[in-house]
Amino acid sequence: MEFHGEFRLDCFFGGYVLLLCLQKADSGIKMILWKYRQPFLSELLRLMIETDRIKTGRNNITRREFQDSYRRHYRMYKETVGNQKTRRLILFYSVECGLKSLLMKDLGKNTYEEFIECCGNEKRELKGHNISAMMKVLNPQNDYCLRNISLKRGGSVPPKQFNELWRYGAALADKEEEEKAEKTLVRIAEWIHTKL
Repeated sequence: MEFHGEFRLDCFFGGYVLLLCLQKADSGIKMILWKYRQPFLSELLRLMIETDRIKTGRNNITRREFQDSYRRHYRMYKETVGNQKTRRLILFYSVECGLKSLLMKDLGKNTYEEFIECCGNEKRELKGHNISAMMKVLNPQNDYCLRNISLKRGGSVPPKQFNELWRYGAALADKEEEEKAEKTLVRIAEWIHTKL
């Protein structure tokens, strides 16, 4: 029996909904290959749990775990088809995890808790999602510049909020800005790979 179709993950109202996209074949509607669906769902759940634990401080993530998350999320980004915003969200988190791992390595810290203590209030931007701030510390010559993305309804989204842009799926004024941001994040992800 031959299977056709694809799956993709779309974001609605900050939640995640798996959309199964099936195609009709000679013998009717086909099912999606379980081997693709299961790893994708478990990876997404792991990503959501890790993000929640980091934000709430319920889990003291190690540098190695950040590094593994970077690799796992980047691999997922490269191998997944479907909604581009969701793929970009996974890419964003991949880069964030990789940069935090590099920062911890440079500071000689092994846990996220140690990293937070080391950063203090003057470096609080490094604790959140501000990829640009992390890059300024790790790559001062600023080889990988991320720019704001303009919204269709006015205003713009800075790089530290790209995760929100892609999670909620806001309409854009110029899709090329989003594509450029994605290409820059891919370049950063490849740069991280050379440094870990």
